[in-house]
Amino acid sequence: MVNDEGVPNHWALTFIDRADADADADAVLLAEVDPWGAVTGTRAVTGDGASSFVGPYAGMIPFGVIDSDTPVEIGTAALTSRDDLARTRDPRIDLGFSALDGSGPWWTYTLFDESTAEYVSARIDAFTGEVTPPG
Repeated sequence: MVNDEGVPNHWALTFIDRADADADADAVLLAEVDPWGAVTGTRAVTGDGASSFVGPYAGMIPFGVIDSDTPVEIGTAALTSRDDLARTRDPRIDLGFSALDGSGPWWTYTLFDESTAEYVSARIDAFTGEVTPPG
């Protein structure tokens, strides 16, 4: 999550007990981390409820992903060129993978446009910082 100025204010991380995305999770650890790296909360989920925390875009975060501050800047610039950001709120950034072909990861910078009641987003390659078309 990022604040209204686009600065990260906390991270929500999900750790899964299985590296194989096709296998059902038996245990999940949810952690919230503040911008300075301190863990501010954790919760463990086991058993049948664990699989509900693993979505189709889950994947292992590879080494070399650019820091989240960079895609916030890139995403803001990309969205400014096509949207009036003064009408937006609720900024957020996610790191994800394609559920269709496993490609990625991408940073997706998203804002809610109050004038249209729709979300607008920019997808940024997580290694190069290049703005890419949505998949």
